[in-house]
Amino acid sequence: MVRPSDGDLGPGGKIGTSFLYSERTSLYLNYSLENERTDNDQLVHSGSWGSLVSGVKTRLGDSSSVYLEERYQTAASQSGLTHATGINLVTKERWTFGGSGEFGNLFDSQTGAETKRKAAGIHMGYGLDKIQFSSAIEFRRDDAEQPDLTHTVQDRVAFCVTTSNANDAQLATARQTGSLDQ
Repeated sequence: MVRPSDGDLGPGGKIGTSFLYSERTSLYLNYSLENERTDNDQLVHSGSWGSLVSGVKTRLGDSSSVYLEERYQTAASQSGLTHATGINLVTKERWTFGGSGEFGNLFDSQTGAETKRKAAGIHMGYGLDKIQFSSAIEFRRDDAEQPDLTHTVQDRVAFCVTTSNANDAQLATARQTGSLDQ
């Protein structure tokens, strides 16, 4: 899979491959370069956000699968490795449900300060012939070390609703709340 893009904010895109290890298990490797990504309500203004993801996905049966991933992220402000896992369930013909978790450490490129990330999320979706509706909620806690060796804890709850049709057109709305404690 190759999906290049370019625009006013610079280049972007995604490239990846997958390998069918067995009838139920696949291995994959993807690299994406984003220039419009927001993180903590701040648009990435300088440079791009890169993400290298390697993972394994196993079907447990006809209606469920689990995955494990290693995610190496690079950006103008933070870089680091996180570990993710999740489960996807198809309970009826049109309904999907799932949950995920992520933890790891990111490092500030200017100061070397460490951010310990923990996140958990759930999602659900409903699909018709040509239209899919999905919704997700994520709780994320970033415990960030400051240059003076104090810590800032940021809790983030994000909610997203996405609608798409067979032509990959998407309408997404999101709401995010957060708090900073020192």
